[in-house]
Amino acid sequence: MTRIAPIVLIIYVATISVAAQSEENKKQVVNKDFPTLEKQKIILDCDLGGDIDDAFAVAMMLSAQDQFDILGICLDYGDTEARGRIALRMLYETGMDHIPVYLGRKTNHGVSAQFEYGRGFDVLMPQEQGAAEFIVASLNAYPGEIILFTVGP
Repeated sequence: MTRIAPIVLIIYVATISVAAQSEENKKQVVNKDFPTLEKQKIILDCDLGGDIDDAFAVAMMLSAQDQFDILGICLDYGDTEARGRIALRMLYETGMDHIPVYLGRKTNHGVSAQFEYGRGFDVLMPQEQGAAEFIVASLNAYPGEIILFTVGP
């Protein structure tokens, strides 16, 4: 078994569990006696594809869509295009491809074994707007309403 196989397996299992959780959320009935609360607007800024913490952050965020209005996932540090392909594939595999992905500035050509999960994936594309511009525009559009989760460096 190669070194990449366990990492890809963990990402795959996390992705499948998110898909199952989202199907379960669709089945929940809203209690008509209580008003529904507005979902919390969030943006996740991470360096997905380095350590496994970012994949878990994405999975946790996706599994809580009944509580969160996910405005976007931003990828930063290193090869942001490779990181973006991982995020896009995770979203595609979980049926969450409505969530936009924004790329930050590429800072180096570092390679991670986790990049294999996204290699060649071109079914979805990241947004044209850069990650930093998206974050600034969103914070200006919704002052005081967004939680910015920063898991990246």
